[in-house]
Amino acid sequence: MKHLLLCLLLVASVLPARSQWIGAVEDTITHNALREETRRQSLAIDDNNTIHLLYVRDTGGAWELVYHKRPNNSAWGPEESVTTATVANAALSVDRASGHAYAVWEQPGITGTDILLGEETGGVWSNQPVTFGLHQNMDPAISVDGQGKVHVAWVRQDSNGDYYIAYATNRSGFWEESILSASTLGPFGSGATPAIVADQIGRVHIAYRGGNFGTYRIHVAYNTAPGDTNWQYRILTTPNAEDLSCSLAIDRDTTIHLLSSGNDGFGFPTHAHYMTKAAGAPSFNPATPVATGFSAGVGDLFVTPTGDAHAVLDEISGNIYTGNVLYANAAGGWNASYLLQNAGDYGCNLVLDEQGFGYCAVYAGNTFNDQEIVVYGRNFGTGIKDPDDLGTRLQASLTHGELKIRLEQGTLSRVSLIGLNGQRIFTEDTSPDASFSKSLPELASGVYMIEVRVDNQTIRRKLINE
Repeated sequence: MKHLLLCLLLVASVLPARSQWIGAVEDTITHNALREETRRQSLAIDDNNTIHLLYVRDTGGAWELVYHKRPNNSAWGPEESVTTATVANAALSVDRASGHAYAVWEQPGITGTDILLGEETGGVWSNQPVTFGLHQNMDPAISVDGQGKVHVAWVRQDSNGDYYIAYATNRSGFWEESILSASTLGPFGSGATPAIVADQIGRVHIAYRGGNFGTYRIHVAYNTAPGDTNWQYRILTTPNAEDLSCSLAIDRDTTIHLLSSGNDGFGFPTHAHYMTKAAGAPSFNPATPVATGFSAGVGDLFVTPTGDAHAVLDEISGNIYTGNVLYANAAGGWNASYLLQNAGDYGCNLVLDEQGFGYCAVYAGNTFNDQEIVVYGRNFGTGIKDPDDLGTRLQASLTHGELKIRLEQGTLSRVSLIGLNGQRIFTEDTSPDASFSKSLPELASGVYMIEVRVDNQTIRRKLINE
């Protein structure tokens, strides 16, 4: 389990209608003994149904940035290196029309911390600075408008130690920066965690944690014309004593959707709320409770072009992440249910394809040396091969509840059996051996996934219990 600082927020969860997850299975994207993690804005989808994935990898004290994409009805493509520099707080966005992928991240500069932008072309990433090392710049978010122009928001700490929201766009062909001087972030402003959306023509909304400790609320800054630096502000209220975190989305009709969470002033439990503001409306609609009965932190809000809102959230018990992921949607009244109940999945991100099927990216594992990137979704052919053809050395069967596993080479250290609903039936650490067997006489017929740890690497394979 991962410990969460009490000042961080907690959110709620979601849903009934589970049709989004019919046929979904867990697909392990990485197979190595390195620590890898998804962050916020790690998953995106374009209008061609290509799924884009960004994550960070610990290469021994330095975090590098890695990207994959999965074209519609195809397998995952090869790993692409975005940068091998030491990065933090990376975020991903795509031009939905062209499928062009962009990433932003925080990177140490000469005299400060800079924000950099990466752009993918033909499997190769080129990088450029957005800021130039004069301040401490941190925690960027990114959005691409309907004309393919990039918009970035982040937290800046100036030479006086004060925190502000900063914004930049390349609409004019070069980076134009604006400081939101009326953004009040308080002395702990590094945790403001901005989110940004841009509409078709480039008007921007930026949501962030504003105010001061004990009275935090979600603030929204916006402009009324592309490139306008005359920022206007709203402070959103919910029944919570404080709101600490949010996720932001926009639909084709330029309705703004916001999921936020906070608490009653005691740090936990967390209550989540959902709000919208239609184009031209004077304010956001009143907050609607999300995932009543759960305590969970905001994971990701995804809204389809037609305005259907969906969310995934990280469940929290007290101030500890449980490693379970919740799902909910607006059509289901924001009632929550478990999407992944493995007690080992964190950093959830969400997209839906044009057919309405969901895909959730997480990093899986409760210790640093076994954290792998997993995508839970429909019809995944594993396009990323096991290293050294590891899977060809594994023989496994599941018949009438009798599970048998044998390796032609290597040793087993852990075996798990997982249902297609994501629920872990068992996990066992094994003494180093080349074989494993277990009797499960009450196991229902159906399709399952085995997860086998072999020589510090992980293999997953589907089996049918007949």
